[in-house]
Amino acid sequence: MKNYFAKNLKYLREKKGLEQQELADLLNVGRSTISCWENELRSPQMEYVLKLADFFNVDNDFIFKDLSSIDINDPKKQFTEEEKKEALKQVLKEKGFLNDNEEMTSEDFNRLIDFAKRNKDFIVDKKYKE
Repeated sequence: MKNYFAKNLKYLREKKGLEQQELADLLNVGRSTISCWENELRSPQMEYVLKLADFFNVDNDFIFKDLSSIDINDPKKQFTEEEKKEALKQVLKEKGFLNDNEEMTSEDFNRLIDFAKRNKDFIVDKKYKE
């Protein structure tokens, strides 16, 4: 199984607009450590994998997956209703709204979306948009 950690770390770091030194400072490691990780010269200890996943707000295993076929920024990508539900469910789990063993039915999903629509003005504070 190929390890995509190095490529994904660089992608996530650049997407956040961080230099290697900035990420190194956040993790309290040397810049050369980040460089070694990104160039597949060394692998991080699990402690750093967990810190990176938390910092980039991704699942621990996401950072090791092949992301080459995934382009979440592609406006032409059409997600199925099931993919949308799964993505929302994952976010809800990450934010502590759902436990790993809880499931969200289609009815639950639709109620949540309806609730968000009815409460949009409360959820999206317009004074911060200007």
